Amino acid sequence: MRTQESVILDDASARNAFSADEYIRHNRVRSVLCLPSDQAGHTNRGALLENNLAPRVFTPARSAVLKLLASQAAIALENAYLYTDLQQENSERRRAEDALRRSEAYSAEAQNLSHTGSFGWNACSGEIWWSAETFRILNLSNRTELTGANNSTNASARQSLPRASTRSRTTREEGF
Repeated sequence: MRTQESVILDDASARNAFSADEYIRHNRVRSVLCLPSDQAGHTNRGALLENNLAPRVFTPARSAVLKLLASQAAIALENAYLYTDLQQENSERRRAEDALRRSEAYSAEAQNLSHTGSFGWNACSGEIWWSAETFRILNLSNRTELTGANNSTNASARQSLPRASTRSRTTREEGF
């Protein structure tokens, strides 16, 4: 497999470079065909076929067919590995999405109980995200569109923000 060359032993019981191999002697292997994987990056994969009954089983014609079959099997195995990886990634993504949904639900409940809100702003796009509690605190509808510089609702929402921060600063100073 390391050399990436096919090996055919017509009669493994006869004297050859592999006749001293313990496996061949112990299992009384007669014919051997070793086909390395021809897929790039997979030098440790291949097919090893053996016959314990007769010598010269793996003729050049049979070897060509077996090489084609081994190539197809290697592709099928690679696809199976990729599919398994994809299933694992999808499972991990679903778990992460579930965890995110739980975290968002806990955050929304905590904001509701503490009467605090949160918001986010993407400086590049100007997009603003507000929590439901922030909308409630500022007396705005949850359906209010907050993106777009020329949006009149956005302007009124921006005017509400300083009032809200002033209110929260005043509340903190008064000890509430």
